[in-house]
Amino acid sequence: MTTVPTRATTRATTVSTRARATRAMATTTTTASTARHAATGGRRARDGRARLEMTRGGGGVNVNDASTAGRARRRARGGRRTTTTTTNAISDATEPELAATRATIPISSFDEEERAVDEERDEETHTGSLAGVVALIVGSTVGAGVLALPAATAEAGILPASGALIGVWILLVCDALLLAEVNVGIMRERDEDRLTHGRGHSPVVISLSDMAERTLGTEGKVFASALYSFMSLTVLVAYISKGAEILDGALEIGPSLAAVMFTAGLGGTICLGGSKVADKLNQMLTYGSLIAFAAFVGSGAFYADWSHANWMGSTDAVPSTIPIIFLTLVYHDLIPVMCAFLQGDMKQIRRAILIGSSIPLAMFLLWNTVALAMAGGDITADPLSIISEDLGGSASVLLSLFGVSAIGTSFIGVSLGMSEYLMPFMENAVSRVLTFAAFLSVPLFVAEQCPNIFLPVTNFVGAYGMTTLYGVMPPIMAYTMRQERRESRRADPFAPLALRFKTNTLLPGGRLTLSALSLSAVAIALSKVYEDIS
Repeated sequence: MTTVPTRATTRATTVSTRARATRAMATTTTTASTARHAATGGRRARDGRARLEMTRGGGGVNVNDASTAGRARRRARGGRRTTTTTTNAISDATEPELAATRATIPISSFDEEERAVDEERDEETHTGSLAGVVALIVGSTVGAGVLALPAATAEAGILPASGALIGVWILLVCDALLLAEVNVGIMRERDEDRLTHGRGHSPVVISLSDMAERTLGTEGKVFASALYSFMSLTVLVAYISKGAEILDGALEIGPSLAAVMFTAGLGGTICLGGSKVADKLNQMLTYGSLIAFAAFVGSGAFYADWSHANWMGSTDAVPSTIPIIFLTLVYHDLIPVMCAFLQGDMKQIRRAILIGSSIPLAMFLLWNTVALAMAGGDITADPLSIISEDLGGSASVLLSLFGVSAIGTSFIGVSLGMSEYLMPFMENAVSRVLTFAAFLSVPLFVAEQCPNIFLPVTNFVGAYGMTTLYGVMPPIMAYTMRQERRESRRADPFAPLALRFKTNTLLPGGRLTLSALSLSAVAIALSKVYEDIS
């Protein structure tokens, strides 16, 4: 007996056949599909899945048909394009019925369908532009560390300090590329798993602890999380100490009261206002710091006595400057967010890292050169203090404005990061206030007891914490993932796409390159140990 297809069945087979027709085309365009997968971080990986199914000899209605049916079911629930009857018909459609209408479906109609689905997913996914990510890196990097830079490099001199800045920048760019490589690799693995259930790109941010767990196991995750928390609390001590010093210098209210006012003011705003208020305040402070920076460097370049500037100081003092420089140039906690914003697009990620980190480098080179030149070669005190005392007036105001803005942006960034980490303890408004008060009270107490601790703490965090988390660990994590990918290709030619393709590397080089990067970070920490002991 011949079954006459109903209107609902015809519509259902039409929708499903559109998907199967283009999935079949994907089997003849292997190179193009691979390039799309590499360029977009897996957004078109479902085409690769179709090719993989065909290679393995899979038949019948595969995951791609399930994906199409799932989209139809979602439209049915939203009252768009189809009905419950149509959705059920899709589920009951047979291969002969699909084949009967396959030749009649124009490919252009499916392209429109795919674009609509992609647009829907893009609306639900947090994405960003290259310019936006570059601005994010610049705003995060120009922070409190720059205030310690002139004092740390005064003995070394302008040229040796500039060479150290460029050298550390190269090291940190390599580590940032490795972190992004690991992050995108995990992102693609998750995308491949999501395709099994008919879903596309994962919009979830993959945190540093997730990356450590995936590559180094549970112990790596615990170590990374503990180190990050310790660094955050320690660096808050430095920020509160320096913020109180600037506030006390402007208002003359005493260091203890200034520390309480600084912490309660910024911490209370973040706690009560939430992330939206913190974001607006952070933008305002960032603009203020950039304006003050431009005004200080521009006017300082005319005032400085370049003939008596300390161009070549002591090269023996260069190693002691590197921990501060390392802390000043770090932006690596933004890598997970940046990769999510750019949806794993490796070309865009590489450009964002190179451009976004080059701008602060140029700013710091100018800032340090002008500050050391204005100090007139005096290496016995903080150059910024010398400038403020000698010039007073507008110079002192510019330095105070820049200092408060830079400290404020850094304080907000660390506090927001800690609040996300402690989110399970913030069930309501009262618990949120108590949690903020608890984790800010410890650094506040230490800063009150040790008011001049800014430079030693930044030195400590840069030498031990930052070098370990963002210098030693990224090459190890990247090596683990690369080695796993290599072994997977040898063992199984049909391994998941994220493991089979070799396009996941952002930084060229093998074991020797990765070892050199890790050992460089270890050398920085060991030089600090030697300095502290001697």
